[in-house]
Amino acid sequence: MHPNIKNMGFCKACAVGKSKKLLYKGTLPQAKAPGHTIHSDLSGRISPPSIGGGNYYIKLTDDYSRFKSIYILKHKSDAEAEINDYVHEVERKHGYCVRVFVNDNGG
Repeated sequence: MHPNIKNMGFCKACAVGKSKKLLYKGTLPQAKAPGHTIHSDLSGRISPPSIGGGNYYIKLTDDYSRFKSIYILKHKSDAEAEINDYVHEVERKHGYCVRVFVNDNGG
């Protein structure tokens, strides 16, 4: 270290700024029933936009049944609300909570 620079010690903000999210490389538990594990895939910008002005879509797939639901979104930020609505509907329909939600960290 340069002699004119003193040791500042640990800097939490610096550590957070340099941190990286670790990818999960293990295996996921096998879905035991419909609604147990849900996979999501957010895609876009689609061209041309949908009739309603949607530029993105999110595909939600039930791991057990492989049933797919697709929702058209005007903005990527609308995905969270659609996911919440979908999860609540699955939980209401099947009577138990979604156990695993898998996404690709993409968009």
